[in-house]
Amino acid sequence: MEDFSRHILGKPATDDLTWRVLRAAHKYSTMREIEMLRMVNEPFRLVGIEKGIHKDIEGFLDLRGLQLLISKQQPYEFLMEIERLRFQTRWNQTPRVPRTSVLGHSYYVAALTLLMGRDLGICCARSYNNFFSALFHDLPEAVTRDIISPVKQATDNLPGIIKELEDQIVRRELLPLMDGCFRDEIMYFINNEFENRIRGEDGETRIVAFEDLQGKYNADAFAPVDGKLVRAADHIAAFVEADSSINYGITSNHLRDGRKNILAIYPDGKKINGMDIARPLLLQDGDLHPPVLRTFCFRIVAGHRSCSTVSGEDEPVGGESPFRHFVNDFLRPPHRQFLFAFSPADRCRMPFDQKAAFGYQAKRFRHCIEPVRFVAEECVAVRSKP
Repeated sequence: MEDFSRHILGKPATDDLTWRVLRAAHKYSTMREIEMLRMVNEPFRLVGIEKGIHKDIEGFLDLRGLQLLISKQQPYEFLMEIERLRFQTRWNQTPRVPRTSVLGHSYYVAALTLLMGRDLGICCARSYNNFFSALFHDLPEAVTRDIISPVKQATDNLPGIIKELEDQIVRRELLPLMDGCFRDEIMYFINNEFENRIRGEDGETRIVAFEDLQGKYNADAFAPVDGKLVRAADHIAAFVEADSSINYGITSNHLRDGRKNILAIYPDGKKINGMDIARPLLLQDGDLHPPVLRTFCFRIVAGHRSCSTVSGEDEPVGGESPFRHFVNDFLRPPHRQFLFAFSPADRCRMPFDQKAAFGYQAKRFRHCIEPVRFVAEECVAVRSKP
């Protein structure tokens, strides 16, 4: 937390090259977003914004990489391939909220991998390699598109066949677009991405056990990578994606089976590269909320409707809803704008995406427990603030 606070709150060293590259990347990504918006907006709406971005980016034009991107040279073409991941949706064969892009998933996996590695006493190169191996672990999907797990796991031999095809496509379509200064590094990140590995003295990649990775190979000279930790972070991200949608009430066999299968991979006490992966999964599981909070949620429901937890039937309660008072008294913006008392009139006014996001299932319920649990958790968190 000290490092994070220092990074966020500390005064930036504007002459530092790392800071300048980061700021230039930030400004250029904003410029790319404006370029995409230009096609669906009237020009006068973007003139002022574009002038401001161009003025901000002017101070970084001495950076060679930025020059190549703006002039749309080879690195630009490679970046456009990566940008496709922005538009590819995870779990694309099943309804799910919130929707997650492959690009967003990749960053989430990278952040998880980086944070999990901080307690292992890893060297600087290992931390660096872990983050970027996780960030690029789905890079082949820029050209192969997302292949859902049930298809990949259809037979025992199919995962290996798909991996071989992905490698061929990457070598044919992505490798020629990579600049020579980072080509070998990117290929090291995406080959054997889920294996613990190092680079030997001969430059060849070697698969190693975690004990050796944590011991004699935990040095910058070996370029170590916790590939199995990347795989565990990938599974945690997939679990969170499935579990969140299920808790919001948008579910399917794919999501339920996915959550169940991931839990089965990591039984309680099983460690991956020194990390107990089952612990964060169990904390995320929607069925494992504390009994006190669960009881609290049912009481809120009972305040709005007389609810039988056995039969699932409900009957209206006369008078003003205590639930509405609860929301108004305990909840502050921006959360309040998304919440409604669950009367028939309120449900008719609720936009469809908000119904989906809070677990509204018209065919099964006249109200839903899941959104109320969400409200209770949010209210407890907000109420606990000074």
